[in-house]
Parts: sequence; C-alpha cells; structure tokens
Amino acid sequence: MASNKEDYPVPEQDELENDFRITLVVQSKEIPDGELHERFLSNISTFTGMNQFFDIFDEKVAYPNEGELKYEVGSDGLVVMLVTNREIRDQCLDFIDKYIEDMEPKESTKGDDKKDETSSNDSDNDSDNKERAPSKKSRK
Repeated sequence: MASNKEDYPVPEQDELENDFRITLVVQSKEIPDGELHERFLSNISTFTGMNQFFDIFDEKVAYPNEGELKYEVGSDGLVVMLVTNREIRDQCLDFIDKYIEDMEPKESTKGDDKKDETSSNDSDNDSDNKERAPSKKSRK
C-alpha cells in the first residue's frame, strides 16, 4: 500500500532553489486596480511538497471554483494566482493559512505535548497567528 506521499516520483533535484511563495491577485470590474496578497510557505522546500500542496488545493479550492481561479507555478517557486472576486480570494487565503498553520506545530513549543494536542481549535490559536498572518485582518 503506497501513501500519497509515495506516489510521487522524487526528482533527482527535489529541493526548491527559492522559497515557495504565492502571490494572489484579485482581478475584477469592481476592483479595477486589483488587490495583491502574498503568502510564504517556507515549510515547503521540495517539489514533492509543492505537488502535495496543490493536489489538496485543487481538490478543495481550485476545482470547485473552475473558471474563477487560475494559477501558474513557476520553476523558481513563485506561484501567481488570479481570482475573480473576494469570496474566492478568501477561500484561497484561508486554505493557505490553514495549510501553513497545520504544518507549523512541528516547530512550535518543544516538550509541551498537551498544548500541541489541544490546540487544534482555530479560536485557541488566534493570538498565536497574529504575527504569522497579519493580512488576515485586512482581507475583509
């Protein structure tokens, strides 16, 4: 039985040369100048990790919003996403922020297992996330 992680052939050079980062742009008639949002996913440092991220992103966000969301993945680790409205922007940013948050507990407080086990509720983590995702407040 192979897990999803094992389904990817690991390229000879799997490490990303640059940080994996997403630039999200809202383009619509109601926002003529557009909006720009950026996220850095420093915990994803391989092409395999990037593929796994996009498999989940496609399933949960991109496919349900087909025609309203486009993205281009550059070989340098830069991803440009174009969305047509703020609702899809929020879905994208919420997904990315949650993905980042789910990856970060591995690096958080060492030796405090009880805190890690009980911190799955997003409202419990709000004070911890202010520094990581400061643009959350400005999205609405």
